[in-house]
Amino acid sequence: MSACSPATRGVWIDLICTMHDASTATLIGTPEQLARLSRCSASEMHLALDELSRTRTARLSERDGVYTVTCRRLQRKQELSKKRSESGSKGAAKRRQSERRPENEVEEEVLRIMGEFCTQHGIPCTDATSLFHKWEGNGWTNGGEPIVDWRSTILSWQRHGYLPSQRQKQTRFNLKTPDPRKEKSDREEEETREKLRQFYAKKGISL
Repeated sequence: MSACSPATRGVWIDLICTMHDASTATLIGTPEQLARLSRCSASEMHLALDELSRTRTARLSERDGVYTVTCRRLQRKQELSKKRSESGSKGAAKRRQSERRPENEVEEEVLRIMGEFCTQHGIPCTDATSLFHKWEGNGWTNGGEPIVDWRSTILSWQRHGYLPSQRQKQTRFNLKTPDPRKEKSDREEEETREKLRQFYAKKGISL
C-alpha cells in the first residue's frame, strides 16, 4: 500500500473497513457503488482502482463495468479463522463422542451398553463381559496406558484378533489342525522306509 498515493490509500482503507464490517474479504460493484462505500467521487474511485491494480495492492477483476475487489491479507485471515473454527468443532465433537468408560455407575448398565455395542459390530456379548471385568480390574487401561475411547479399543482388538472369543478360536484351531508340512514329511519318511525294507528284503538284509 505504501506504493499508492495518499488519496488511493485513503480509498483503500475505507474499502477495507467496509469489508471488515461486512465480514468479507471481497467487495463487488460498479465504481459508483464502490465510491459511495468509500465516501469519494466516481472519478476518484476510477483512479484508485487503477492504481490498486497497477501496484498489486489489491486483487482486482472487472467484467462489464463491475469490479471485484479483494484484500488478500483479509482473505487469508478469514480462511485461517474458518479452518480453526472447523478444527475446533471437529475436535469438540470427537471429545464428546469419546469415552474412556461408559458413563454409568451401575455395573449392569455398563455391561448392557457394552453388550449392545458389541452386538452391533458382530462381536459376542461374552467378549463385552470379559473386557468389562478386565478393564474394571486394571483401571481401564490398555497396555499400561489409559483407554481413550472404549469403543475404538474394542474395534481395534477385533481387527487385530485380540478379543477373547477370537483367541479361543485360534487356540482350538492350533490344537486340532495338523501341520500339513509335518504330515508330508512323515509320509515321505514312511515311504522311504518301505522302499528300503523291500530293497533289503531282496538282499536278505533285515532293517
